Amino acid sequence: MSKRIYLFIALTIFLIAGCSNEEAENEELKEVVIEIPYQEYNHPVILGDEMFINVNSDPTKIFDVDTLIQYNIATGEEKVLYESEYEEAAMQKTEVNEDWLVWVDSSVDGYYEKILAMDFSNGEVQTLAETNPEYLTIFSPQLYNNYVAWTELNEEMQVEVKLHNLETNETISVGNIDEYSLYTAFVHLDDNKLLWTDSENENGYYYLYDLESKNTEKYEAPKRYPGYAKHSNGKIFAIHFENNDWTAQDFGYLDLTTNEYHSLEHGQYISFFDTANDKLAITDDNNDFYFYEFQNDELVPIEVTITEEINPGFIFFDNEGHLIIYADDVDDEITSNSRVGVIYP
Repeated sequence: MSKRIYLFIALTIFLIAGCSNEEAENEELKEVVIEIPYQEYNHPVILGDEMFINVNSDPTKIFDVDTLIQYNIATGEEKVLYESEYEEAAMQKTEVNEDWLVWVDSSVDGYYEKILAMDFSNGEVQTLAETNPEYLTIFSPQLYNNYVAWTELNEEMQVEVKLHNLETNETISVGNIDEYSLYTAFVHLDDNKLLWTDSENENGYYYLYDLESKNTEKYEAPKRYPGYAKHSNGKIFAIHFENNDWTAQDFGYLDLTTNEYHSLEHGQYISFFDTANDKLAITDDNNDFYFYEFQNDELVPIEVTITEEINPGFIFFDNEGHLIIYADDVDDEITSNSRVGVIYP
């Protein structure tokens, strides 16, 4: 079964890597493969027994992902939450917590995008931002507590880093991105910090905005183009480039405590990565999957068995700490169902 990974998903590339000869002494992980009755889907996330997932409601439109549903993992019960306003849709980037559900309604070509948010207390849906269809930019919202952050092109053709308070319905600009690219279209919210990257005078930089103090710290990156950056427990992870060659990359992390950069290698280059709560997940160019945990500042491998059931494709952590794994199964048999791998926190 093949999956179409849309522009947003193909660019949402995050990873975390490292090596150690020791195996993690950890409790047994809960690893499951969930089958959903849809052939095409985007960005499933989990809250309790509920999966929130964008799916294809009409199998005759092969690559259309047009409906956001709430799917009960235990019972299989479904509830339609939202249907796309676009004739050919690529709904994606779902984020969820106890109070809010955030997602992007997008046309397949990516020129029309909206960031939408649902208030679970009353079911109301509001539009947080819309793209200018004259310019191809990417919406990649991040949800954290009552905040949503993203990058947006303003009327003066300047890309701004936006921060929206869902409780007060206030949106502010906390910074600008001068060299906007596919590398710098993504922001990250974690531990009361908002992270983004940029380039200036042929150097790359990380910018870390504190939600409480409203101060921004600037850190130099090892290469001119840091991208897809993530902040977790005092470390900034990113993929770094000198040019547009994806295979010529340096992946690693900056330890904010010591101000030391650590370069990490997996395969010839990394395909995807993500990090949450001291855990790191990676797939490389050979489609090999790695799962680690920081213990005493060392990356220790965690044994997983889910790869025996599925061939991991795109991976990411959701807001609740579940590692979501697209099952990139190569099978001549075409079915109406899909499989999603989940490693529970």
